[in-house]
Amino acid sequence: MKIAIDLDDVSFNIIEPLVQYHNKIHGTSYTVDMFTKYSLEEVWGGTREDALREIHDFYKTPEFRDIKPVLDAPEIIKELAKEHKLYAVTSRTQTVKHITCYQICKHLPGCIERVYHTNNFSREHVGIPKSDIFYEIGADIVIEDCLDHVMHIPDINIIIHDRPWNRVELPKNMHRAKTWKDIPGIVKKVA
Repeated sequence: MKIAIDLDDVSFNIIEPLVQYHNKIHGTSYTVDMFTKYSLEEVWGGTREDALREIHDFYKTPEFRDIKPVLDAPEIIKELAKEHKLYAVTSRTQTVKHITCYQICKHLPGCIERVYHTNNFSREHVGIPKSDIFYEIGADIVIEDCLDHVMHIPDINIIIHDRPWNRVELPKNMHRAKTWKDIPGIVKKVA
């Protein structure tokens, strides 16, 4: 089977260091649990452009380059790669392609067939819907944390990696994974 996997906050823990970066810059005290909305600007205020500027500034930091994988993600992804073709589909911009490659090569060597940057967090490029990529690669399963990217996809099995911003009742084709250890069982169930 072909499995499309999101990177940020599914494979790699970006929200914690991003929130720490924001708190340091602005003297705030946000925590990850406060992010009950996917849109950063809805939580910490400002405009979408302000949020994109801050994300792009964060992209230039060692904290972004050295983000850590989500607990158990590398081990489970390596196991899934033995039986399935895995594709990384990220909202990141093309401008951080080299850092994305570094992170994947360091933590998920040989596991990912191809990486797709959809530019949804870009200030320079036009973003494309992740769903376009899911259909292009013929994904059987998508592992994602942002409901906005998958709510309109009724014909692909979706695994939602549990995060504060996606805790709602899910449609029939979606399955919640509280941790990465839940994912192999869900994959077998929907295969």
